[in-house]
Amino acid sequence: MDQREKYQIIKNLVESKGNKNAAALRCGCTVRTINRLIRSFHDRGESVFIHGNTGRVPVNHKGLEDIVVKLFTGELYDGSNILHFCELLKKHENILMRKKR
Repeated sequence: MDQREKYQIIKNLVESKGNKNAAALRCGCTVRTINRLIRSFHDRGESVFIHGNTGRVPVNHKGLEDIVVKLFTGELYDGSNILHFCELLKKHENILMRKKR
C-alpha cells in the first residue's frame, strides 16, 4: 500500500466517521495506529503520509560519474583516449557523453 492510498483511507474515515476496524484491515495496521494517523492528519494534514526520504538520493547510490570513471580506469577500455572512450561508451554501454558547459 502506498502513501496516497493510506491518505485516502484516513481522509474518507475522518470525513464519513467510518469504521476504524475496517480502515485498519485495509491499511494492514492496528486500530491504535489508525487513531495515531487520524490525530496526525488533524494536526499536519497530508504531509503526515509523505515519507521523510521522498525525493532524496540514497547515500549508497552509484552515480553515472562513478560508473564512467570505473569503466575508464578498468582493463576493458585500457589504452583508449578520451574521444575513443566516449565512442565506445555510446556503442557498448549505451551511455552518451556530452560536453560540460
